[in-house]
This record gives sequence, C-alpha cells and structure tokens, in this order.
Amino acid sequence: MPSYSFDVTDKCVKFMQMSIKDMPGNSGQEVLVEDLDYSGCRFLVVVEVDENSITIKCEGIVRIRSNHPEAIEIIMETAEQQGELIARQAEIPGPWSLVDANTTGNWKIVGLDSEWFL
Repeated sequence: MPSYSFDVTDKCVKFMQMSIKDMPGNSGQEVLVEDLDYSGCRFLVVVEVDENSITIKCEGIVRIRSNHPEAIEIIMETAEQQGELIARQAEIPGPWSLVDANTTGNWKIVGLDSEWFL
C-alpha cells in the first residue's frame, strides 16, 4: 500500500498565530504572544492509498513555549486548540487530487488554503 506524507506545520502554526493575535489584554501579554516559541509544533499529513480507498490522517504535536506561560495561559490553550482544529481540517479530502498534492508537495487544508491566506 503506497503512502505519502506532507508537512503542514507552517500552515498550522500560521493559523494558530492568526487565531490568537487579538487576544492579549495588555502590552505585556502582546510581547509574550509575539515571543511564543512554536518550534515544538509539528503537523504531518499522511495519506495511505490501497485498491479501494484513501485514508488521510494528520498527526500533530503541539508544544508552544513561553517565557511566562502563567500570564498568557488561556491564550496558549486557545492556540493549542486551534492547532488541533486545523489538523483535523487537514484530514478532509479537498477538490484537488493526490497527484497534484504529490507533484507540488503542497497539501491543501480545506477552509484554510485560499488566495488571502497563502
């Protein structure tokens, strides 16, 4: 059974960042949100193909670090939830073909990939 994988970490992290950008309530929180470290995040779409079906699974690790996590705990939790949400969206087959995704190396996420986002 052939399988393909696509790294969608950058897309998922960008979505997480966009989801929390307006949440800080003061300038200190703004700085902490801007300084969040997303290097521990990893999202990989795995597509397995057999004779009768295609299985799509997004495997994600969400690890966000902050210098002062207590001050932005709710914001960080929201970012993590949004990362998990967009990872589930990556499992929805889109109007594009697997051949196109494999050729370009770009797995599109339904509801995320559009002209304004990329």
